[in-house]
Amino acid sequence: MRSRLPWLLFTLAVITINHGAWAWYPHGDKYAAWQKKNPMIYGAWFSCNAEDSREPGGRQQDRVRRFAAVGFNDLLWIKANHRPWFIQAHKLGLTWRTGMRGSFNQVNDIISKTPGTSALITAYGPYDTLDDMEDLTEWSQWSRDNFPDLLSYAIILERGTNYKYKRYIEACQPDILAVELFVIDTDGSIKPEYHSQLAKLAKTAKQYHLPLWVQLQSFEPITAKPRLPSFAASQLDGATMRAQTFLALAHGVTGVHYFMYYGYELGMVVDLGTPTPGSRGSGIRPTQYENTVLTRSWYAARDMAPEIHRLGKSLIHMRLDGDVTYSGQVPEQCSPFEGRGHLLAAAIVNDSAATMQVNTEPENPSSLAVSFLTDQAGEEYFMIVNMVHGSRMSKLDGARTVRLTFDKNVTHIQRHSRHTGNIVTLVTDTSADGSRFLEFHLEGGTGDLFKWSNGNPWALDSNE
Repeated sequence: MRSRLPWLLFTLAVITINHGAWAWYPHGDKYAAWQKKNPMIYGAWFSCNAEDSREPGGRQQDRVRRFAAVGFNDLLWIKANHRPWFIQAHKLGLTWRTGMRGSFNQVNDIISKTPGTSALITAYGPYDTLDDMEDLTEWSQWSRDNFPDLLSYAIILERGTNYKYKRYIEACQPDILAVELFVIDTDGSIKPEYHSQLAKLAKTAKQYHLPLWVQLQSFEPITAKPRLPSFAASQLDGATMRAQTFLALAHGVTGVHYFMYYGYELGMVVDLGTPTPGSRGSGIRPTQYENTVLTRSWYAARDMAPEIHRLGKSLIHMRLDGDVTYSGQVPEQCSPFEGRGHLLAAAIVNDSAATMQVNTEPENPSSLAVSFLTDQAGEEYFMIVNMVHGSRMSKLDGARTVRLTFDKNVTHIQRHSRHTGNIVTLVTDTSADGSRFLEFHLEGGTGDLFKWSNGNPWALDSNE
């Protein structure tokens, strides 16, 4: 009996932790009903050009099939007059969403007659001026009146200004707080302000009980239009794609889209610019599907997809509980992790990359992001993100050994495996000072999700 007492005390301590202001909160009824039927959204912006929509021969099916091959489950295109693309997305088991680019009648016709729509985007990049809000309010009300069960929201462009989210949310009543964040610098690193932007958005989402979605960057900004063979240098590698994505998940984000999959020079799929023979005439731009290449960011997104889908089964039920803090290099306007509850410390213990990798030096000082989350039952979870990333750095280049230090009563810890989807119980080791620790390998830009091993179940979706 005596040997079980520490475990029982530990269990009681864990389940009675209350962080008040950051406790779990419900989303709106419409979104909650939608989320019960849908997984975490992982998709991208697909430019369905009007010329391509008139192409014969079923090329929409080929292109959407390759889009689905990434592991995306949702196709986003802001212009509603591209039904052939949406039909193909639905046939392949994807949901799709579109926007209010067109007349009320045109948008109504597309959504009413095309199966598989997941949401209506009322605006892309609206300013927070009174004029913009007046127009957006009209579209938002039209959406609710005509499609009361369909999610609707605008995509806000975070331009580094103090956007008036209060004005937008109270006037338009969106079902989702969705924000586009272009935070990749010209050297392939994540800009420091990304951390504080996510922190601000997480607090805004909590204030209004909204789910937080982000639209992230799939390319490095460059000053000149890419030309072969240099175009590939504009594409993000695995560590950076992962770092911006997993950090968003650590802030409670439950939906991710990338800009851009296809349609611009900097997409995940890039045109080489060679016209297809026999496609001239009738003013239609030559199709270039046969002359496109998959870039590094396409492969990085595909590599992440199974992990995002598996962790998403838990993450959609969780809410951020407190500020995300950092061990090692602390970003501007953020705080260092100094321990919380039974987790005393988190650190990278070998700050050198794997010797088998060509690119061995990160372009950013090593750090870990540490976030705590909670579910409706009050269970506490925590996520550790290895923020090592850089231009042309793979996830293996940025891989590090992480050590988590716990108090002496934490003999076991649970992890939601990104690779199998299983809940795995891990045994901690004993330090010389009597504390417990766990060491594990974590790829560059990648996050692992943990829970206290207290005998209580994980929050998982109904398909688990």
